[in-house]
Amino acid sequence: MLHKHHIVPKYMGGSDDPSNLIELTIEQHADAHRVLYEEHGNRQDYVAYKSLLQQIEHEERQEILSSMGGVNNKGKPKSEAHKAKIRAKRSEQVITEETKKKLSTSMKGNSNSKNHKSDEYKRKQSLAMKEAWAKRNVRGSSPRQGAI
Repeated sequence: MLHKHHIVPKYMGGSDDPSNLIELTIEQHADAHRVLYEEHGNRQDYVAYKSLLQQIEHEERQEILSSMGGVNNKGKPKSEAHKAKIRAKRSEQVITEETKKKLSTSMKGNSNSKNHKSDEYKRKQSLAMKEAWAKRNVRGSSPRQGAI
């Protein structure tokens, strides 16, 4: 099976133009991302090469990518279709105690958010979440089991 690989990664300004794409085997693709990671230190390449070699599990991959999401997607609005997919996936999601602990650990030291420890922020967030759950319950959905 061959994979398409960006010669110049998109995060470095590369495009989807055919001149910037090359077909590689899974092993070659993983090695290409390993080399990029060693040269540039970008975590996306680390996750790509470890995932391609199946050295990290899906949950760990998602945790790493999620921790990078705020920086990578800053200023990029989501389409309505994308938002609908997210809502649908979250509505069927069950969050275990183990996952809650992992989420908590991954968010420690998060510098993308400011003033999250202030009482004012916590109060506003609490009100927003109560309103969101009230709207969800009105539509006939029940809260997810173990939701935060």
